[in-house]
Amino acid sequence: MKSSVKSPVKSPMKTLQKWLRGGCVYFTVIALFFTIIDFLSETSGILASERFLLIFPAALTISAAGLILHNESFPRWGRILCHYLLTTLGIFVFLYLPTKETVQPMMALSMALVFSVVYWILFFFVHVIGGRIRRLMELD
Repeated sequence: MKSSVKSPVKSPMKTLQKWLRGGCVYFTVIALFFTIIDFLSETSGILASERFLLIFPAALTISAAGLILHNESFPRWGRILCHYLLTTLGIFVFLYLPTKETVQPMMALSMALVFSVVYWILFFFVHVIGGRIRRLMELD
C-alpha cells in the first residue's frame, strides 16, 4: 500500500527542470528588457551579441537563487541572503562587468549599490503583493 504523504525531497531531475525553466523565463524577461532599451535608445547596439549570450548564465544564476529562496530546509534569513547575493552577483558578473568600457572601482561600487537598492525595492514589493494575494486567495 502506498503512502499518500509526499516526500519533501524532490528528485534531482525535477529540480534541474525547474532550474532550467526558470532560467529560460528570466532570460526572456531580461532579453526583452534590454531589447526594448536598445530600441528606445538613440545609440543602437547597446546589446552586442556576446553580451546577449551572457544573459543566459545570468538568468540561470537568478533561477538558482530562486530555488534556494523557496527551499524550506534553510533558515529564512539564509535563504533571503543567498538569494540577494546570487542575484546581484549574477547580474553584476554576467551583465555589468563584460561591458567594453574599462570598469572603474568607484563605478563598480556604485553600480553594486544601485543593484542592491533595486533588488531590495523589488523584493519588498513582490513579497508584499504576493502576501496580499495569498491572503485574498485563502479568504475565498
